[in-house]
Amino acid sequence: MNIAVSDRLDFRPGALGESLAARATAGRADADLVAIVEAERDHVREALYKYGALLFRGYGITDPVRFEAVTRAFVPKAYSYVGGSTPRSRISGEVFTSTEYAADAVLPLHNEASYFKVIPDFVWFCCKIAPEIAGETPLGDMRRVLKRLDPVLVERFDARGLTYITNLHSGDGFGKSWQQTYQSDDRHEVEERVREKGLDFEWTADEHLHVRMFAPALRKHSVTGDVYWGNQAVNWHPSLLPPATLKAVSRLYGPQVNFPKTVLFGDGTGIRDEDARQVSAALTAEETVFRWEAGDVLLVDNQAIAHGRRPFKGARQIMVALA
Repeated sequence: MNIAVSDRLDFRPGALGESLAARATAGRADADLVAIVEAERDHVREALYKYGALLFRGYGITDPVRFEAVTRAFVPKAYSYVGGSTPRSRISGEVFTSTEYAADAVLPLHNEASYFKVIPDFVWFCCKIAPEIAGETPLGDMRRVLKRLDPVLVERFDARGLTYITNLHSGDGFGKSWQQTYQSDDRHEVEERVREKGLDFEWTADEHLHVRMFAPALRKHSVTGDVYWGNQAVNWHPSLLPPATLKAVSRLYGPQVNFPKTVLFGDGTGIRDEDARQVSAALTAEETVFRWEAGDVLLVDNQAIAHGRRPFKGARQIMVALA
């Protein structure tokens, strides 16, 4: 597909810090980002692996159908969010809301769906309504995070791997229900979707669904070959919860293995709070942010680059698609 010379993508580094992410700005008001991405797919892919994330600004993408068309122009097949751990809603097709946590909650850096053995290669974001106050989407290079960690801790995580546990209720309760998580009220259909993910599961006497997900702590990038810290151990660790919340959850559910959502080492042993704190500090140290503008589209290499969310006030609508 041919495009105008003015529409060719010129990625300028330094969009989010000195070396992470590059930005392409529309050369004219009516530039068609769908056609541009399709025509320059190889250029986009090359730039993505060079910079880790790409910000497309000035293309006026705020419609979910149009946003999904941009993502499909790059990779035709979407990665379904069925089985995801955080609350979010389907907007259109395979476009979802960003994580629907309370506005004052902090989401630490994480590679999307890295509690599964196979994770999506790419995460797309689109800003429909820019946050009024704060609400940035931090990015961080997980290769750098790995270098910040004590080699003894890294070896411990690498040797044991991780077990992510969800205890999904059948109706009202803390966290997501199994119906919400697997988008079905049919137990047999849910079981098939759990098996498709390669997960271990069992139904409990109270109709709850107990799921165990085994995944590595370190991963190797499928294109660059770089090894990176590719897990969500901190995000799932009980020490992340506010003390009052942790106390309430412990009182309601008992042992950690019964929590709605938790993580252990692959051999079933617990992860020390001090280890979780060291990882958390490394993640925070690598965060870099930018201010959203309505119509922004952000493409992230989900293997090497993690994302999070800062607290916000006022309106904020960020759409997400995986590929």
